[in-house]
Amino acid sequence: MTTAAPQIRPNPALNTSADVLRDARAEWDYTEHADAYLARPDYPAELLAQLAGHTGVAPGKGRIVEVGAGTGNMTLGLAHLGSSYIAIEPNDAMRTWGQKRTSNLKAQWHKGTAEATTLSPSAADWIMAAQCFDTFEPQAAVAEMHRITAAGAHFTVLWNHRVWNEDPLEATIERLIADRLGGYKRGVRRVDPSEALTVGGLFTDPVPMEMPHSATMDPERYVKVWRSVRTLRVQAGAEGFENLLTDIRRVIDQSGVRHIEVKYVCRSWTVRRVVH
Repeated sequence: MTTAAPQIRPNPALNTSADVLRDARAEWDYTEHADAYLARPDYPAELLAQLAGHTGVAPGKGRIVEVGAGTGNMTLGLAHLGSSYIAIEPNDAMRTWGQKRTSNLKAQWHKGTAEATTLSPSAADWIMAAQCFDTFEPQAAVAEMHRITAAGAHFTVLWNHRVWNEDPLEATIERLIADRLGGYKRGVRRVDPSEALTVGGLFTDPVPMEMPHSATMDPERYVKVWRSVRTLRVQAGAEGFENLLTDIRRVIDQSGVRHIEVKYVCRSWTVRRVVH
């Protein structure tokens, strides 16, 4: 359920410090998390429409490329737009799920990375990177985005940021995780990406947009969403991660809550290609 109209404004609450988990990009193998990604919430349709309007993409108009397309969560929300849609995903398990889920859409799936998409120059009018820019090597990825965008084309990075401090149950779970790990670092996905997006002067300053929304989950789905969180798995270790998931479910069961309204703020930054 969407709770407010799109807003175009800065996000001063975001962490802009470099003192965050720069995490091990060598650890970004999502094979064991692919199935769990299916439990993640949709992106707010109103915000996607606002972004499409900003970029000039419409049904039958504009070539869309999605990098880091994962299991197709964003693809399902965007593939009705544009004259063509290419989804780039390096992980075989994630890409297989994405292909299955979008088989009735026009999306064409390719193996590649944000740093090496394998696409031709000027292949895109709008590039979308949802929930994945933190796994890219920023300078190489931005250079590749510039290479494959047409003159005046746009590049958007987007995250669903969970709001955990407004619900007592979620706050309890956050304290459990923090206590167990001695502090939980969410990584660069909560860092303002403006500096990384404009490195080298290849793209204009970003236009930020955001929208609060929520998803109602039963306990099984809620725990599965936590299972999809790779940063938690890396910091807790394999055994610690499984123990944490068990304890999260125990906290939910003890609370008696059967439906959890999980609140998010979907935040995006869109830049436009500078012609050189």
